[in-house]
Amino acid sequence: ENIRTGRVVAVKVLRADSKQKSSAVARFQREARAAGAINSDHVTQVLDVDDDPEHGIVIVFELLEGESLIERLKRTGPMSFTELHPIVEQVWVGLSDAHKAGIIHRDLKPSNVFLERRPDGTSRVKILDFGISKLPREVGGETLTEMGQSLGTFSFMPPEQIGKAKTVDHRADIYAAATLIFQALSGQLPYAAKNILQMVDLKTKSEPRPLGSVLDTPVDPRLEAFLRRCLARNPEDRFATAEEALAGWRTLPSAQ
Repeated sequence: ENIRTGRVVAVKVLRADSKQKSSAVARFQREARAAGAINSDHVTQVLDVDDDPEHGIVIVFELLEGESLIERLKRTGPMSFTELHPIVEQVWVGLSDAHKAGIIHRDLKPSNVFLERRPDGTSRVKILDFGISKLPREVGGETLTEMGQSLGTFSFMPPEQIGKAKTVDHRADIYAAATLIFQALSGQLPYAAKNILQMVDLKTKSEPRPLGSVLDTPVDPRLEAFLRRCLARNPEDRFATAEEALAGWRTLPSAQ
């Protein structure tokens, strides 16, 4: 609780003993700068940052009630398209707002999408955890990654992010969002791989499997085409922007 205002908030702490690790500090500060630079109803709001000598670096966020998308999927299993459609629409809006601020998330996945339960009973989607985001230099975008490093959760990475996290652009987030859609609808991933080496090989040499191949029910060809475009191995073949992907998503009938 903020004792001056009475507001209940969420606090994320990088403890003092972890501050000896410069990479941990850099990522923590990066998260604060990234989230603070984005003006969006669909990105978690940063209220304050402090470096306390006793407790460590502290980021103060708005407190969200609800659950992450991965928690929802674990609780209920795959979602219907009708249920998922408004959730993903808000993800596209949040990504669009981040990209307009010059910030690429680079680690979008169901655990970083929060389904906020609001006091009036409505729900709202918030994108979390910009700890490995790529920032423009004016927001403090000094390099955090070296060539050869692959940040982010591997299954959601586009091929160009494998070993080249430093060079990816906003289209990496478009790829990750489509992987999220595929998983939320089917409980599976676009590539069926037994290990990381096989996943690398599949992602770089073959096309993702169609959603219809892992579902028992027919899939609208328009949804298949949308996912195919977002999951294109060549970034040039994807939607050019999250805003363009949002427009494409909105053309899909919400009841499928």
